[in-house]
Amino acid sequence: MRLFLLKITFRLMSYLPLSFLRGFGSIVGIAALKFSKRSGKRLRANLLLTGMCTEEHVDKFARNTARELGKTLIETVAIAWHRPPEQCLKLVAQGANFDHMLAATKLGPIVFLTPHIGNFEIGVKATSAVVKDRVFNILYKPNKDKVFDAI
Repeated sequence: MRLFLLKITFRLMSYLPLSFLRGFGSIVGIAALKFSKRSGKRLRANLLLTGMCTEEHVDKFARNTARELGKTLIETVAIAWHRPPEQCLKLVAQGANFDHMLAATKLGPIVFLTPHIGNFEIGVKATSAVVKDRVFNILYKPNKDKVFDAI
């Protein structure tokens, strides 16, 4: 039942405008930061370890990071998993070397190593809208929660 409700919720959310989803994602990120003490503590510690901020500014950096993580989460479940590749393509600004990637697809298989910066799921779907004659296989670590892994 939980799986069914989540799938319906995410499917309905996929029809909402991107600006609304990003706003909602910001709220989700801030709520997660406030209500998950362990995650908030880990986020602050990681920000300090990177040297990106000082103790004085870590709370501000943590809030901004939480907002962006929330946006990414909502974009992933609402857009990348449920919108067709052609719609995802409209959301992506193609990079300067996109034509090189397209040319390389004609030579054989390509392995993309994508960091968790931005929303790489949308990038994959957008690329698949342009490169229609290729199969995309995604390697990922399964989610601990079986319901989210099924989605």
